[in-house]
Order: sequence, then C-alpha cells, then structure tokens
Amino acid sequence: GKRFLTAGSDGQICWWDSETRTPLRKIQASDKALHAAALSPDGKLGACGGDDNLVRVYDLLRGRELARSGKLPGYVRSLVWSPDAAT
Repeated sequence: GKRFLTAGSDGQICWWDSETRTPLRKIQASDKALHAAALSPDGKLGACGGDDNLVRVYDLLRGRELARSGKLPGYVRSLVWSPDAAT
C-alpha cells in the first residue's frame, strides 16, 4: 500500500497507510516540535527534524532510531531523501 510520514508539534512522527487512513506506527522522536518528515524511497526509513536542531533517522518497521545528526545551527524546516536514498 501507499504510505506517508507526518511530523507533529508534539514531537511525534507518525507513519500512515494512506489507503486505510490508519497509523502504522507512532514514534516520540523529540520533546520539541517537529516541522519536517521524509519517507525514504523504499518506505522503510523515516527522517525528521524540528525545533531541537537535530535530524533523526528511524527504522519505521522496528521503531528504532538509527542515526542522529550533530546539533545544527538552526531549526530543521524541511527534509528530502535523494532518489537512491544514499543522502
């Protein structure tokens, strides 16, 4: 099915099934507001960022954080994966 990822002001990312309109997984990614979320091209990874000046990458199937950036100089407002998911 088709899936998408949302970021919330409550610090959660939510992975959705667009056909059933139901959440597949919710992850408390931050204690600050998130403004950006991006689903990898294969649909298995999610990236998010926001007011904590960090980018995090999650394994959405397991709900585990896989990577975290160092502190960035400003808020994260947008994210995008490259088509090959390498960057």
